[in-house]
Amino acid sequence: MSGRPRPPGPPPIPVDDPTAIHDTLRPDTLTPDGGPPTGALLDALRDGGLELGGIIGRGGMSTIYAATQSALGRTVAVKVPGPGDRRVAAMVAEAVVTGQLGHPGIVPVHALELDDDGRPRMVLERIEGQSWGALLAAEPGGAPDDARLAEHLRIWLRVCEAVDFAHARGIIHRDIKPDNVMVGGFGEVYLLDWGIAVTVDPGADPRIPRLGPHNATAGTPRYMPPEQVTGRVDAQGPASDVFLLAATLYAVLCGRSVWPGATVFELWAAAAEGRIAPLPATVDPRLAALCMQGLALDPADRPPSVRAFARRVERWIEQRPALRLLDEVGRQVDRLEAAAAAGEGPRVMHEAAFETIRSSVARIEPLLPADAVGPLRGRAAVAIARILLADDDPDAAERRLALPGAEIDPATRQTLDAAIAEAHRARAERRAEAERHDPDAGRRLRGLGMGAFGALWVAGPLLNALTGTVPTLEAVCVGNALVGALIVGFFALRWRHLGRTVPNRLVLLACMLPSFGLAVMDLWALERGLDPTTVYVLHFLFVAAAVAIIGVGTEPRLLPVVGVPLAAFAVAAGVPDAIMTVTAVNNFALILLVVAVTLKGAPREAP
Repeated sequence: MSGRPRPPGPPPIPVDDPTAIHDTLRPDTLTPDGGPPTGALLDALRDGGLELGGIIGRGGMSTIYAATQSALGRTVAVKVPGPGDRRVAAMVAEAVVTGQLGHPGIVPVHALELDDDGRPRMVLERIEGQSWGALLAAEPGGAPDDARLAEHLRIWLRVCEAVDFAHARGIIHRDIKPDNVMVGGFGEVYLLDWGIAVTVDPGADPRIPRLGPHNATAGTPRYMPPEQVTGRVDAQGPASDVFLLAATLYAVLCGRSVWPGATVFELWAAAAEGRIAPLPATVDPRLAALCMQGLALDPADRPPSVRAFARRVERWIEQRPALRLLDEVGRQVDRLEAAAAAGEGPRVMHEAAFETIRSSVARIEPLLPADAVGPLRGRAAVAIARILLADDDPDAAERRLALPGAEIDPATRQTLDAAIAEAHRARAERRAEAERHDPDAGRRLRGLGMGAFGALWVAGPLLNALTGTVPTLEAVCVGNALVGALIVGFFALRWRHLGRTVPNRLVLLACMLPSFGLAVMDLWALERGLDPTTVYVLHFLFVAAAVAIIGVGTEPRLLPVVGVPLAAFAVAAGVPDAIMTVTAVNNFALILLVVAVTLKGAPREAP
């Protein structure tokens, strides 16, 4: 250890002891001349007196002075009662109550002693600050802005902590108001004036007043709950302080007292009748609802305790960012409902708005109570379902209503379910009607059948044209009847596929016209002895009518083909000797065009 520096004077502790590093080095042991406190300090301790200064507060029952406590060199507040035994007893009771409530939100009582004149005085910690009432009075009227509201709620919650602490010890304050709250320069919050506090604990200090008929009507008229106004001993208790805290919150939110009136009589009359004006619409409705719960006229309807009341307000504060987003989502739902009622705007825009609502609700749902977003989800689902129903999409509407978490009023759900069922029924009817008139149903089978039977119409005239013969009316009549029978048989065999649609039935009718119709015509002409060639020329008009029926009822693209039999009619009428050649060419061209158009299918619309 030689050569290492040592502290001056004798070492206070062994410098080589490794355990000494954990001990506190005190100035009286570090200085060589350390010793007992000086005589001046001992004199101050022996004096122990208070040097009263000026008055810093005055009430109906007492006066408060600034004072210096010389023993500790600090400033304190000294409260002395006014003249009269009643005021002395009240101040002593207040000192006992306050002194037994050691809480950071309650001003500490340093002493309760007698002065030189034998009067009691209460020595309190002096708080440098301003009353909450003065802070509120200095602000502009109306609801506070967000920053000021946050600060006032912080103060209110600190007051709740002090009251909750007192309730745990059986003490009821009974005079909570902003003027009885002191806000220190460093954010300290103290609940003052326990002068009318009472205990509901039978085993409490006997010096603390008990609640009875003699002191049941007490408090500040602007804030008093109905049971204190009417002096109902049986109704007063912790719930009375809950009302006072709610009345204080009411004053913070709207800048006026809970009871309307300009005199004590008017205020008490309003309290007795329970006339509380609603909070302004500018106050968040959820916070307003919490406040009004605390102002319930029946104590049993108020929050069960100060702690429960404060916790509800704390939850509102914690959830406020999510609640603001929830309010914005509510406005989006309002717009969606308005669009559903008015039937305005494109569906795609409304579906995008609905998806935005779903996304926002999913984001804030974990931050809110379980029942906060369900009704909003339900309203959005109902609105979009109505929009989709108006767009004739019951399937999509049903899917939206079935989304999880949507709380929908049973009557509304029943109405929508009925509308969806009706939309499904109407849609099925339209679909069935569309299928009955679908020109594409059986198109290919129809074309192949017509091509096969058309070959017979081509083969006969072509063979006659090549041989230069004109068949008799009997032969053509039988041939046309035979072809007609084959066509009817073909449709009968395939009726399940071909017979269920109107276009296919029209094709059957159009095919029967040039077969059975021509057969009947040939039979009629045979009985009257008409020239076969003249009759065969008239056949082209029957064929033109058949093609027109198919074109109008089934395939509009065949309408121009009507010109083919009409042209054949004109040629055959001018050159009757070429009737078989013209017939063969006409039948071939017709069958070729009909089959080509049929097998090709309907033209697609441009995208």
